[in-house]
Amino acid sequence: MLAMTWGWTLNLSAVIVYLLGTIAIGIYFSRKNTNTEEYFVGGRSLPGWVVGLSMVGTSLSSITFLAFPAAAYSLDWRQFIINLMLPIGVVSAYFIFIPFFRRSKITSTFEYLEMRFHPFARFYASITFLFGQFLRLGVVLYLASLAISALLDVNVITVMIITGLFITFYTVLGGIDAVIWTDVMQTIILLFGGLFCLLFLVFQLPEGVGQLMEIANAHDKFSFGPMTWDLNDRTAYTLMILGVIGWTKAQCCDQNVVQRYLAAASLKEARKATLISMCLCLPTWAMFFLIGTILFVYFKVVPDPAITDMPTDQIFPYFIMHKLPVGVAGIIIAAALAAAMSSLDSNINTVTLLVVHDLFRRHLTPGRNDRFYLKLAWLIATLTGFAMIAIAIIFYYTPKESVVDTLILVGSLVGGPVLAMYLLGFFTTRMDGRSLLITMALVGILHVFLLLNAFNLVPDSMHLELHNYWVGIVLDASFITFGYLLSWIIPTNPKNLEGLTVWSTNSAPNPIPGKHP
Repeated sequence: MLAMTWGWTLNLSAVIVYLLGTIAIGIYFSRKNTNTEEYFVGGRSLPGWVVGLSMVGTSLSSITFLAFPAAAYSLDWRQFIINLMLPIGVVSAYFIFIPFFRRSKITSTFEYLEMRFHPFARFYASITFLFGQFLRLGVVLYLASLAISALLDVNVITVMIITGLFITFYTVLGGIDAVIWTDVMQTIILLFGGLFCLLFLVFQLPEGVGQLMEIANAHDKFSFGPMTWDLNDRTAYTLMILGVIGWTKAQCCDQNVVQRYLAAASLKEARKATLISMCLCLPTWAMFFLIGTILFVYFKVVPDPAITDMPTDQIFPYFIMHKLPVGVAGIIIAAALAAAMSSLDSNINTVTLLVVHDLFRRHLTPGRNDRFYLKLAWLIATLTGFAMIAIAIIFYYTPKESVVDTLILVGSLVGGPVLAMYLLGFFTTRMDGRSLLITMALVGILHVFLLLNAFNLVPDSMHLELHNYWVGIVLDASFITFGYLLSWIIPTNPKNLEGLTVWSTNSAPNPIPGKHP
């Protein structure tokens, strides 16, 4: 009993030290936040290596730390295919998106859609993105709370509330500076925590790596899924296409990423940050998939009745608490918490920026002084934190097969064809606002049909055998096809596209009329 109490104290102490360090960073940077430019983009002065590590932390999150091992444990490595497509998105960002966003001096990525097409395009894209961000906030907090709950033996709901309030506090206090610098610290903790778990697991196998390979291969644990074109299954080709679209979309449409481009001190530093992020993310994702595979082998070799009916996303936290040496578990749980916080603080700041900049500053309360918008940002960030806690609690009570699968599924069903808008904007000159709005209406009808089809709410004669992963792919492809054809049918509305397409990128784009400088 004494040993157990001592171990619990050590675990808790490791987490408390980490949390105090995070709070200290938030308080330190709170002194700099005297305007929205500093609060949202850090004065556009951060070095590339800092921004790059921050991008790693934001990309990893507790989905990487807990959900990726669960996905590999329960199935195979097919979800990793999506991550392998990251370099394609990075190349497009390096040569096209980063130079444009840096040159344009925008704050929100969706400002581009208004400059290129129409204010409604910006509004639609902002709302769509916000919905996805709120979903992600809840899921990541839910996953982190599972681990913390195991550490403290406290009710998961209680952990969600306390953890959510803590993250909200330092994010509201420190703004993007605190977010980025805490992300750097959290990324380092996360990488070392994951590496320790990987090595510890390997050394726990009686016959080492050979036993790992033998058992894993016997159960197809290193498989990337069926190499077919079956539209009603999660095949390797489906995930490959999903990855190309997803990472290209992230590099030009994800405010979390674009905000990092803008926070860097120069174009060179922004490009450096993106390359650092890619070079660290890929091996880290692979490491956590490998952890899930080794966990599967470990519990085959060393059976444990306690995990028989346990949800797969709780097996890794169980291993951490019951198999790791006393006291070490606290460091690993701090790493899991770091993974969650590095993503959640970024998402809260991003949601706040979009609500303040794209909705209030642009439409609801235009023309107010900067101090008003800074105070509004503090309020929105606080409310976003409360919403995050509520969504996490709802997700806890929602039946689900896999957290990763659920995120991809919901993203495919509700995410609009925003990537298609950017591609048509950057790579065509004929597409204008009128063609875009008509295309949005047409594809909107298709979107509704596909949603009904996904939930089997259409007549049998109209039902499509289409896996829900394909919904987003079909919408983007349809939008590009319809939009480009319409641009040749509908007379083009003359507009100065200087700086808004890849054919005219040597100068800054025309600003939005009345845009706040």
